[in-house]
Amino acid sequence: MNRWLWIACLVVVSIAFIADESEAYARRRSYTSRRRSVSSYTARRRTAYVARRRSAYAARRRYISSRRRSYLRRRAVLRRRSYLRRRTTPVLRRRSYLRRRAVLRRRSYLRRRTTPVLRRRSYLRRRAVLRRRSYLRRRTVLRRRSYLRRRSYLRRRSYLRRRTVVRRRTGYWRRLVARRRSTTIGVFSAWSTWSACSKSCGGGTQKRTRTCSTSKCSGLYTVSRPCSTVLCQGEQCVVGTQRKSTNGLQCICRGPPGKWFCCRLRKEFHSLTTTERDAFIRAFKIASTNTTYKAKYRALIETHRKNFNRGIHNKKQFLPWHRWYLLQMENLLRTVDSSVTLPYFDWSVHSRQPRNANLWRADNLGGDGVCDQDGENCCVTTGPFSKSNWKTSEDKCLERKFEGTVPNMVAVQIAVDLPLSRFQTFELTLRGTLHDGPHCAIGGTMCTGSASDAPEFFLHHAFVDSIWWRFQSRSLSHRRQDFYGSNTQLIDASGATAHQYHNQEALPGNVAVCYEGTARGLIPVDNNVISIAQRRLSLMKPAQLFGIPRSKYTSLSKRKNALKLFHVPKSTADKMKKLDGLLQSSSSATTLTTPLDKMKKLDGLLQSSSSATTLTTPLDKMTGFNLNGVVQNTTISG
Repeated sequence: MNRWLWIACLVVVSIAFIADESEAYARRRSYTSRRRSVSSYTARRRTAYVARRRSAYAARRRYISSRRRSYLRRRAVLRRRSYLRRRTTPVLRRRSYLRRRAVLRRRSYLRRRTTPVLRRRSYLRRRAVLRRRSYLRRRTVLRRRSYLRRRSYLRRRSYLRRRTVVRRRTGYWRRLVARRRSTTIGVFSAWSTWSACSKSCGGGTQKRTRTCSTSKCSGLYTVSRPCSTVLCQGEQCVVGTQRKSTNGLQCICRGPPGKWFCCRLRKEFHSLTTTERDAFIRAFKIASTNTTYKAKYRALIETHRKNFNRGIHNKKQFLPWHRWYLLQMENLLRTVDSSVTLPYFDWSVHSRQPRNANLWRADNLGGDGVCDQDGENCCVTTGPFSKSNWKTSEDKCLERKFEGTVPNMVAVQIAVDLPLSRFQTFELTLRGTLHDGPHCAIGGTMCTGSASDAPEFFLHHAFVDSIWWRFQSRSLSHRRQDFYGSNTQLIDASGATAHQYHNQEALPGNVAVCYEGTARGLIPVDNNVISIAQRRLSLMKPAQLFGIPRSKYTSLSKRKNALKLFHVPKSTADKMKKLDGLLQSSSSATTLTTPLDKMKKLDGLLQSSSSATTLTTPLDKMTGFNLNGVVQNTTISG
């Protein structure tokens, strides 16, 4: 009983508690709802208030802005009126006022008088008038064009009728029909022989013709070609007379009978006039630096550089290849200045003192190079080819480093006087002693594979070529002597053959080259001590030449850099000193087989056997032998 009572009490208490909680929850919910309603109403009122304030502020700003603009307009008007009143006279102001009043009255009158209907009618009338005028203009233009076309047509038709009548009378139509019926293309006959040249010299033309088997052939009926392009100054001349033509050629009368021979005259550098020296140096610098000629110049330099060790210094290529190379450079210089030819440097005149030649002065090619502390990089610092004025094709400075002495005039003449049967001996002497040695006597760039970058390279090789020409000029057999056949191709020379450069007076391109000098085979020059000595040396016999006391020059055995540069074998280096002292002798028991052996022996044969040579005068010390003794010798035979 008690248990059930306790349960009932517990149920009653629970129900009362739940009822209280429900009532409290309902009160809280009602309070939250009321609070939310109040907050929403307050937010709406706040938003509306802000919107009203912003609208009022914007309206106030617009009002102020309009008032400001109105004020500015009124002020501008007032200022303009005040300005005009001050600027214009009363009469002008009155006229302006009357015009404005008349305009205003007219506008007011028109607004009051006219209606939209009347204004529309006035517009339509004006538009109709304008359209009528435009139509009339177009019609007039079209009628004019039509008239001109008809008139042109009638004139053309009248012309054609008259032309037809004329052609009928002259038989034109019959000939035209006959030509059109001949539709077969004809065949040309063989060319006729070339006609005689229109001129005997100075440039003429020859013609030849051919005929067609019908009236219709495709091709040329007549062709022409130049002939007798050799410069002439008349058919008759006095033997020995010299003249200079207008195109830079030197002409000399040869005979008998007297006929003009014209050639590019290459002079010794020291015999050039100041104008000729400046022209050569200027042309060389322009060819090597100006964009018009620079590409061809650099290609020519690169041809020698890349073929340096590819055979151009062997016996079959050396002489004709370098003669071709000199001609290419001379042609390039003559495109710059047609009066320029390549000079040559006769270093044999300056045998003992090659560095003191006038060629190396600052106003010519510049002097010796200035080396760094290690003795290398001996850049030229004076003259037109100095470090600051000129660069090689490899964008380096030109270098020189003089060392030793070079062969003298006697040694050169001994080589030239070698008999025809010893042409191989002559070629070895020229290629070895007279070519390789001076290359490294000048040193610097000249003693490298890039020797063609040096301007003096061409002067040195022109002298080597002149020695070969002196040998060739001794007789027709000497001129024809060579190591190669007529079809031997020169290396990298655009298909040129060695035979084409065999005769210097008949080079490709109808070019003739000759050298100035007093020796046999050269164009004569004025007499002086040097030229007289050269002439007397060329008239001496070999025995007399060997008997001339002279100082020794730096031999190939001491120029190891030259032997290395031109890849001469070293197998017989122990024989160099012995061969340097030998004179030419038929009783020598030494057997030499290799080119280096022969070259070194020949180098020694050109030296003097006299060990007590005394040179007193400055000229003797420069040339390396008793120059005055040769000049004063009157008992020369041969």
